[in-house]
Amino acid sequence: MDYALLDWDNTLRQGYTLFSWIDYLIEVGTVGSVVREEIDYYIEEYLKDKISHDQLARDACDVFAKSIKGMKRSILEQQIKEYMREDKAKLYGFTQEIFDVLNENRILPIIVSGAPRDILDNYRIKFNIYKIYGFVAEEDNDRFSGKVLHNYGYNKNLKVEEICKEMGKKPKIAFGDSVSDFEMLSKAEKSIIVCENRKHPKFKADGTIEHNMSSVEVRRLLLQVLS
Repeated sequence: MDYALLDWDNTLRQGYTLFSWIDYLIEVGTVGSVVREEIDYYIEEYLKDKISHDQLARDACDVFAKSIKGMKRSILEQQIKEYMREDKAKLYGFTQEIFDVLNENRILPIIVSGAPRDILDNYRIKFNIYKIYGFVAEEDNDRFSGKVLHNYGYNKNLKVEEICKEMGKKPKIAFGDSVSDFEMLSKAEKSIIVCENRKHPKFKADGTIEHNMSSVEVRRLLLQVLS
């Protein structure tokens, strides 16, 4: 069956899920503000071109994993439930339309992202997502170890190769926004850049979705690209 590969942050959702999640946890007192200070340092280094997008994705997840070391999973699960209304408000207006078009055309959506999988799992049923590969913090006896178990926000090409072998074909279409997605986009038959990141050399995609496009415009674009 045909399938699609989709990045999440800044592709289907405005901003980085992990950063918003950290801000929420600081607000409710679960983690200290020093976590955000460390994250901001890496963001500044990225904006100054001192580190790559891949490095930002890796380092940010490492910082977060260390910040929740020793915490019980049940505590974080409860706070995710309370946080989800805030997260859902950050989805782009055209996000539902993208999934609707994919599902109508029997194209299985597969997410490959550095966003926390525990949060992404809350969208699985809503968007009929086939598989989700996201950031997962390592656990030891129901407590977080302080280490990262999985992080698909960088070196995406490695996971994409695994998915292609598992599915027995290359993706029908892929969606992304940053240089970290370029390998994923290049593997697909068709590629869509969402509000192309002009900081990096342009990737020659089959279509571009700007953040101010309506759902009708996005549907028209996708149907044209898929035809």
